[in-house]
Amino acid sequence: MLKQKLLLLVLLALFSNLKGFSQEKIQDTKNDSQEVIVQRIKKLDAAVKEAEKIATIRKNANSLSISYAVSLEKLSHLQKERLIYLRKQDTNFLLKNNKRQELYEASREAAIKYENTLREALDVYSKFNNGESLAAATLKIELALLTDILPIGFPSEEKQKELFAEREKLFTQALEIQEKLSGNESDITLNTILLLGNFYLKYVEFEKALELYERYLNIGEKKYGINNRNLVPALRGIGIILAKTDREAEADNIALRVSSITGKAEKYFASNVNLIGRATKIQKLFYAELFISDPVNDNGLTSLARAETSASKVRINKSFKKIVVNILVDENGNVIETKILGETKKTKEIEEAARATKFRPFIYKNVAGKMRGSIIYNFVE
Repeated sequence: MLKQKLLLLVLLALFSNLKGFSQEKIQDTKNDSQEVIVQRIKKLDAAVKEAEKIATIRKNANSLSISYAVSLEKLSHLQKERLIYLRKQDTNFLLKNNKRQELYEASREAAIKYENTLREALDVYSKFNNGESLAAATLKIELALLTDILPIGFPSEEKQKELFAEREKLFTQALEIQEKLSGNESDITLNTILLLGNFYLKYVEFEKALELYERYLNIGEKKYGINNRNLVPALRGIGIILAKTDREAEADNIALRVSSITGKAEKYFASNVNLIGRATKIQKLFYAELFISDPVNDNGLTSLARAETSASKVRINKSFKKIVVNILVDENGNVIETKILGETKKTKEIEEAARATKFRPFIYKNVAGKMRGSIIYNFVE
């Protein structure tokens, strides 16, 4: 009895510290100075340590308890915020390479811990037959979104496909759970439909994204009203895809509808999407590297928790010269127009490589269409 009382007192004291921290206003990092970021990281370091103590106590008491899973969830929230601030500090390009390397490794270590916490919490829920709960669904979504805040990475083509498949599976499993437990028209279900649509859009799976955005709108218009701001993200997604599939007039109509809701001008451009994720045949240049995302600002398929450390150390100090080639792809997946942006002495070679690249055609509801976008060649200097 005495032991249980002491344990309760320890937990109450630790939670009291965490509660005070959680009530602080979470700051927007966009305009934070480096000094503010450093101070915030210090506070988060302390909060993470307290949360780790709570998780350890609950694990020692019962490693298969729901209370342990909940403590891991709370720990993961703090780890995520800390990782975001570390990434903000890491991407300060005014820093010297050795300092950036140090911060990069700190971000990578934080990413590993955050991912491990999420997976352990999900594992505990699964062992308690709560793997199909709404809490488990939230953890699956967090894991699926994890790569959006991970450090820079350069996985192989095979690894990119593997990571994409895992993220897709996590999203779809979470959506199925939410539909079953919360209903097809609940706010949390609709939010996941939107997140999954954004995920597919990001990786140029236009057909799958359109299906989800249209589903969101069909439900959302009835639930919120046809001029509600909740519809804007899905409308924007549709507008972007219409612009990228050479349907500018329809995209302009969507832009006008969004403008009428937000009161702000709206325009969608087709040329800024990297289509290489849809490529079925790539004509590579031996002196250039191709990535699904920009290697400098990569938010793509880059789970550094599973990346090779040695490769990361070498590549972070590489310098790239980015050459963007705007392309038009026909209904059969062939490149029929190219335009190189910027100056290069390799114009002919780049254009030939771009035209030799083949893409999976855009086909939606049995209708084929053209695609506008780009191929990004990153020349190692």
